[in-house]
Amino acid sequence: MPTRIPVQIEHHYFPSINQARIHYRDILHRYQPGQQVNEDDREQVVNLMMESSFPYPPTTAPIICVVKSRYGRTCFASIGKDKLPHSVSIMHSLKQCAHTTTQQSTDQSIDIRLGQSSRNVKS
Repeated sequence: MPTRIPVQIEHHYFPSINQARIHYRDILHRYQPGQQVNEDDREQVVNLMMESSFPYPPTTAPIICVVKSRYGRTCFASIGKDKLPHSVSIMHSLKQCAHTTTQQSTDQSIDIRLGQSSRNVKS
């Protein structure tokens, strides 16, 4: 059975990528293509974009809306200063966030192990 990969986005902690995906998909499905998301949902999508190093970082409060993407599927789009919609892939963003979360926890584990091994050496 595959192990769960935790994801943390701003102050939201998800025990697995799948639970995070479901959370953002539920936000996406609240809206029809062309609709702008409300302020609470916009904040969550912007946090996802920022945590994942989305290639079009919002410099000023971007407009987040739902658009039809490839193959007729819906996705979030960020509309910034250039007035062009930039699609936001939920899964791509979550995988980037998971990589960062996993790397941070690995670094902390190494620090803990090094701290323990240095105590053992001093004894």
